[in-house]
Amino acid sequence: MSPSFSVLRGLRVLRSACTNHPHLTTCAVLFLATRVGLVLILYPRLQAFPEPRMLFLTALFTLPSWGIAMSCYRAVGCWRGMRRKDPDELDKELAWLVLPAHEGDRDVIFGAAVRRRRRLLNLGPNYQTSVACGSLAMIGLVLLATFTLPENVRYQDEIRHAQRGVPSKAQAGHGSTGDTRIFIAAMFHNNEAVIPHWTKEILRVISYIGVNNVFVSVVESYSEDNSPALLRAFESDVILRKIPHRILIQDTTIERPASMRAYWSCWRRTGESTTWRAGLTSNPEVSTTCGMEGNAIQARSTM
Repeated sequence: MSPSFSVLRGLRVLRSACTNHPHLTTCAVLFLATRVGLVLILYPRLQAFPEPRMLFLTALFTLPSWGIAMSCYRAVGCWRGMRRKDPDELDKELAWLVLPAHEGDRDVIFGAAVRRRRRLLNLGPNYQTSVACGSLAMIGLVLLATFTLPENVRYQDEIRHAQRGVPSKAQAGHGSTGDTRIFIAAMFHNNEAVIPHWTKEILRVISYIGVNNVFVSVVESYSEDNSPALLRAFESDVILRKIPHRILIQDTTIERPASMRAYWSCWRRTGESTTWRAGLTSNPEVSTTCGMEGNAIQARSTM
């Protein structure tokens, strides 16, 4: 099957879907277009937008767009329906075009064409559908305007100011926040997908606050991905900027208990996502597989 034939067939299927299910097709097309657009726009910061958050944002943009599109669709239908002539008069005007049928009544052949033409001309003044689509559009606009709470953006202006450029006082290490002292602490374990975005943004924040006003403390231990290497690169940037810090990479000061070490090796071998917690009973199958007894629950491991 040639690519051009596949494209034509896809367009034919899309046209058929739009004709038979305009509401559902419009919603699906808007959802896919919004999803692709958000991925392209947010591509440099995809680490900050996990899949559930991305789907939520896509729905926030799709809902008002779909409601507005369907409201316009129904408004055009109502307007055409009010301007359309009476169906009986339309039949009389087009009666001279009726061709004789081989079998049956005189208008058998033309009847289907008349009904199809009526369906294309008259989208139908369904006021209930119009009100429902308009309501969805308004609800979507309200959600879009209020999806970010005020307490979530209390530092938004400061961060944007830092992204536009380093303040003049920051060159001397004092930043733009006066003499406020801030302690930044973070702990990582198998977070290679988050660390690049976190280090980039935290350096911007430090540039605005001032290197003399912050102390950065980072601890990483028992990671099995690329987290240690990423944090070493971050440590090099911190040293270059002369930021006070204490970064511990692959720290083993606190050793794992023997039960945890045994279970952790079992977890890696069997793929069981189990986290140890006090006061809970372990799954018998997991205990049998690991060959030990302990307190566990089925969850994603955070060790």
